[in-house]
Amino acid sequence: MYYYQPESKQSSKQWKRADSPPTTKFKQEKSTNKVLCSFFWDHKGIILKEPIPPGTTITKTYYANTLVNELHPEIKKQRRAFISVRVILHHDNAPAHTSHLVFFYYS
Repeated sequence: MYYYQPESKQSSKQWKRADSPPTTKFKQEKSTNKVLCSFFWDHKGIILKEPIPPGTTITKTYYANTLVNELHPEIKKQRRAFISVRVILHHDNAPAHTSHLVFFYYS
């Protein structure tokens, strides 16, 4: 996934008169900037793709807020069958994911 995706030659074409000078196009490269994203998925596919702002540290508070404010509404919207069923999240052992604050929000 690139931070900036340049236009293709086909999509940047323009109509102009035959007597007008050609437009100057500079070759653009795909951006190599890094973007940190959190992905949440299940057996049907990606539920939420959350880009993390540059310079942000994923703390227990940030992660818990992402679960409550971003993931929970997306599960309700995309997976309506899971509304009446208790959702089980599988986390890795990152400190932000295993904090008591995260378990408090989802218990």
